[in-house]
Amino acid sequence: YGGCMFSSIVGQLAGNHFLTLFEGNENLRPLGEMTLWQGAQNIIFALE
Repeated sequence: YGGCMFSSIVGQLAGNHFLTLFEGNENLRPLGEMTLWQGAQNIIFALE
């Protein structure tokens, strides 16, 4: 896995890899933009 790097407008953030997505990647950009402009969002990670 190796190291993970996360960044924000104010610089780098500490973080660890906790999830690998196999589908639905097209939803990540809209979620990121919504979080940037509207703040924290509710999200559910479910195993099927």
